[in-house]
Amino acid sequence: DNQVHGYNTDTEGFKKSLQENFIDYENKNIFILGAGGVTSSIIEALAGSVNKIYISNRTKEKAKELKKSRDSLTTLTGGEKNKIEVIDWKEKPEGCDIVINTTSVGITKSDNLDLDFRDYENKKNVLFYDLIYNPKETNFLKDARLRGNKIMNGKMMFIWQAQIAFRIWTGISPKIDDNIIKLIDND
Repeated sequence: DNQVHGYNTDTEGFKKSLQENFIDYENKNIFILGAGGVTSSIIEALAGSVNKIYISNRTKEKAKELKKSRDSLTTLTGGEKNKIEVIDWKEKPEGCDIVINTTSVGITKSDNLDLDFRDYENKKNVLFYDLIYNPKETNFLKDARLRGNKIMNGKMMFIWQAQIAFRIWTGISPKIDDNIIKLIDND
């Protein structure tokens, strides 16, 4: 009908992956590593519900641009400002409830972010979430698991966003079951 519609299925896929795993992010502090394309989707998914979002990127300017873009959107929509804080790479904020890796570091099994999270030792309620799902357990997740943190990879985000996209294009919402989930398990 001479109209253009845009959708971001990553936003809803990410939220659904947290909800399906009973991860509460309301009023929590979030630490995001990376400022690439998917990071804006993660921020969009969380910004209305969380207490604070910290972003750290190796190129700090890219993280600042992301924050500026989000602040502009917040001004337009009348949302709450100053939820995002950009911090230096290798700096860590105090007391985060969820730490999310949105970088590509981890796709190769030998990749390592080289960030020290020893102060999160035995914090069983802290979730370390890596958007990478192949390999299933990146070094970022392995280190978190060994510290006693909860871990989650991006497989379910990928599956949920694919279901949403399929529904948008076809009107059909495929059932997500163990068979579908196993299709993604290839390592």
